[in-house]
Amino acid sequence: MKNYYFFLLFLLTTISNAQWVNLNTGINDNLTGAVFLDENGLIKDAAGYHRALSIAMNPDKFAKFFYEQGMSDATDTTMKQIKNIKNMKHQKRRG
Repeated sequence: MKNYYFFLLFLLTTISNAQWVNLNTGINDNLTGAVFLDENGLIKDAAGYHRALSIAMNPDKFAKFFYEQGMSDATDTTMKQIKNIKNMKHQKRRG
């Protein structure tokens, strides 16, 4: 019975705190909304076209890159916080 109440409480808090917002990205469900051609049939966004093509051809490479970038950013943030703490201690001693 205790598990039932816990589950019910969890379900109610999850439903009440859901804050989903629909965003219009211009791309539909089957991914045909991304248009790189203008009305004359010429590429209007060459950089976007090549970026999309490159990511589509090498998804593992890009996933690895962004994973490593996230790890690097997290390490940088941690190191900056550690250095600021040490600097604050030194400033308090001097003043």
